Amino acid sequence: MFDAITAAAAIDAGVTTLDSQFKCEGVKVFRLERVTCWNTKGHGTETLSEALGNSCNLAMADIALATGINKFYDYIYSFGFGTETKVGIPSEDTGEVLHRKYIRESDLSRIAFGENITTTAMQMVNAFCAIINGGTLMQPYVVDSITSTDGTVIVKNDPTILRRVISASSSATMRSLLQSVATKGNGNNAQVLNHTVGGITGVSRKFEEDGTTPSRMRVIASYIGFLPVENPQLVCYVAIDEPQVPYMEASSSAGYWVGKILNDLVQYYGILPDGPATKTDTVPDVTGMKARDAVYTLNQAGFKAYAVPSEDAANVVAQYPAGKTEAPSGSIVILYTTMTTFNDDQLYKPQVVVPSLLQRRRQDAFDALARLGLVLSFDKTACTGQIDSQSVPAGDKVDPGSVIYVTFQTPAPSITPSPVPGASTTPASPTPLPEG
Repeated sequence: MFDAITAAAAIDAGVTTLDSQFKCEGVKVFRLERVTCWNTKGHGTETLSEALGNSCNLAMADIALATGINKFYDYIYSFGFGTETKVGIPSEDTGEVLHRKYIRESDLSRIAFGENITTTAMQMVNAFCAIINGGTLMQPYVVDSITSTDGTVIVKNDPTILRRVISASSSATMRSLLQSVATKGNGNNAQVLNHTVGGITGVSRKFEEDGTTPSRMRVIASYIGFLPVENPQLVCYVAIDEPQVPYMEASSSAGYWVGKILNDLVQYYGILPDGPATKTDTVPDVTGMKARDAVYTLNQAGFKAYAVPSEDAANVVAQYPAGKTEAPSGSIVILYTTMTTFNDDQLYKPQVVVPSLLQRRRQDAFDALARLGLVLSFDKTACTGQIDSQSVPAGDKVDPGSVIYVTFQTPAPSITPSPVPGASTTPASPTPLPEG
């Protein structure tokens, strides 16, 4: 979601245009540090619109680097990050923005797509409003007014402009880009019948219990959307805390609920349709099918489909949105399979297949498990060489977050001969060769 901030800053600063192209190869190396895209295979060459639609981390990193540390930071503070919004909520947090004097290129690259920076939901929504409302940061309020029992208005909070952040033309460009994301990119689940909608997905890592280490598994998947595109009246933000499905699918699910909420709000507020008739299709009911057949059926009907977990031979036990309901054409349907278990709250919990770690070295095993959401554990006093055993056999199915304990082959100890009593421990000098 911070992608929108990065793109708006770069467009307003004149360092990025709609014609700019970026190349994502999945990883960017800064000396000894690696910054990766969520799509480790890379997105290839992409335009700004495609980069936003793909939620491409490395394209955002390139944009922030082109903008420069000082200018990018000026926009971060101008958008209101690092300070209270004074919205009227007690004990409001300010979020955390690392001081610019400590920033390295790798840090700036991560901030560009929302890591190495913390924000509140109110800060994010208020900054997003500045992007789409013509470029001005407004003072947010929770309460519009307070009225006494006799009708006297005691408090009235009128719209108050704090400052201009980006130009009106930059704001118009961003609205167009966000509309493209909401119709063609990862955010196309947030559609509202006959209304133009813009929006963008977001994934934020939470910290582990130590408060400093970013978690590989614990995330917040979100979506923020608005309508109408040309004259925004409503903004809706939905976050899913620690989703039980892969990140991008979770963000798409958040987008689906944004669309549902906005659909109710346009009727409540009487906002007139401003777009072409939204094409919808009936979602096929694929429960009971093999996952591979279900995906094919949905694709043939014009929908994208993801099985959780992605096991072709597993049977589909549930789907979202449900079968025989109407959904925007081309939107995403998430399939839950017989490999899926339930937690104590009866929420879907996908299982993953444990890979073989035998004969692998520590970093290789760590990477293989991390990609599946599993945790590698070992004795830190004996963790060199190749792995010779693992606590869970390869091929077994376990819950995400499970710990796999491994042991390593112990190298043969090097034997140092004990010195002969009374012998000198000083190496003997070589005998000189005779001259001539």
